Amino acid sequence: MNLTKIEQIDLATRRGGGKSHHLRVCLAFVFVLLGVASCQTKPANEDVKAQTKEMFPGSKSAAAGSDSEEASAEGTTEGKWTILLLHLKGTAQEAATQAVLRSVRATGVPEAYLETRGENVLVVVGKYESPTSSDAKAMLKRVKELQIDNQRPYMAAHMLPPEARALKGSMPEWDLRNARAKYGKNAEYTLQINIYTVPGGGSVSAADLRQFQKAAEDAVKALRKDGTDAFYYHDQTGSTVTVGLFSQDDLDGGFSLKPGAGQAVRDLQKKFPYAMVNGRTVKERSVDAQGKPAESLRPSFVVRVPN
Repeated sequence: MNLTKIEQIDLATRRGGGKSHHLRVCLAFVFVLLGVASCQTKPANEDVKAQTKEMFPGSKSAAAGSDSEEASAEGTTEGKWTILLLHLKGTAQEAATQAVLRSVRATGVPEAYLETRGENVLVVVGKYESPTSSDAKAMLKRVKELQIDNQRPYMAAHMLPPEARALKGSMPEWDLRNARAKYGKNAEYTLQINIYTVPGGGSVSAADLRQFQKAAEDAVKALRKDGTDAFYYHDQTGSTVTVGLFSQDDLDGGFSLKPGAGQAVRDLQKKFPYAMVNGRTVKERSVDAQGKPAESLRPSFVVRVPN
């Protein structure tokens, strides 16, 4: 009987070939290992109260997808962190990809499964609310230290944040990601007035992200109700609220307003003077022209609209 290379691999795997064989099989189809990826508040003054009132007036990812029970789906990881083991070329349904998954499972990571993100097929393990949870850290340590033939094939393993498409909001017409497609060159920049995130860049859990997303979208709804063109932007660290859209003609090369231009932006900055964090102003320390310590509230600032 003549078997294809993939069939020979599959047969050897099912017969319980040694770890050395499995490792060679796995690495034969691996194209690349991905090398990834404090706020102080001040009591609100009148300007802060006005801006806060404006914002708070009422103050599935694909898995294995084959007919093999060994490569069956583990369920969606949308909104969850996972651990990336391998990045494969091809599709989740290809025999070579399935062979890699079987090899990974047979050589120490039986919980591994496939996840498709865009055009990428990933071998991953685990679904975690937070990248710093005890379960996540234990699994990452385990796969990094896994030795096969005196090699550690998953030393480059790392935590993978929730998929970007899982971070899209419930109101696409107000999602900043869609502004350029809708408004063209008039939507190159916007004014950031708030961000919901963990202060100081701390660990962000999936539950945190859901809370931040809701807060940002609620703020946008309130602003829209009041007649302000507001937008939200969700990413893996939090959710941003911005107001207004404007073009390059309103700016110079340094994200500042050109003399005599950008009156609409100036008006927005007067209405929303501060860049808040979780709905509160942020106190920034600096040094004045005389070299003396100075404090000020972080002002709202211009950001580029994402493509």
